[in-house]
Amino acid sequence: MDFYASIIPLSALAANAAAQIAFRRAGSGLLRSIKTGFVFGLAVMAVLHERFPSPTGTLAANTLIYAALSYCYFHFLNLGETARRIRLLRELAERPEGMSKAELLSAYGSREIVTARLGRLIRNGQVSRGEDGRLRIAGAHLLIPARILRKLKVLFLGRGSADIP
Repeated sequence: MDFYASIIPLSALAANAAAQIAFRRAGSGLLRSIKTGFVFGLAVMAVLHERFPSPTGTLAANTLIYAALSYCYFHFLNLGETARRIRLLRELAERPEGMSKAELLSAYGSREIVTARLGRLIRNGQVSRGEDGRLRIAGAHLLIPARILRKLKVLFLGRGSADIP
């Protein structure tokens, strides 16, 4: 019995990932697919706990373990979404006079990636285009977590990322 109880959170996470991938490929937005996957994983966990009864408290412990694993999975997925945006924001933060789109494109070399990321940053209100056509930071939403992580890195590792303003 204990063996089954111990693998339930991992099984629920696998169900979460499978559902998230399926919903994303079916055309659901990223955040909606992540939420749906999480709920599906919770349902799978409940069914498994019903099928394989375990000692009192195991459901609560496994729910916490599943939540922690799902949190890690969310951030794994989110890394690919935010890494380039944070880099773009940092580069713009280093240049208060702003940068032209051509300057940013030359710094990245991948026109499609930068164009997509810039579009998302502009739509989200994090970057604005001035009357001169230059791009500037409009909201530092993603810089705040980057700065917090840098401070934590300094606190725990004794050094930080020098490129976060």
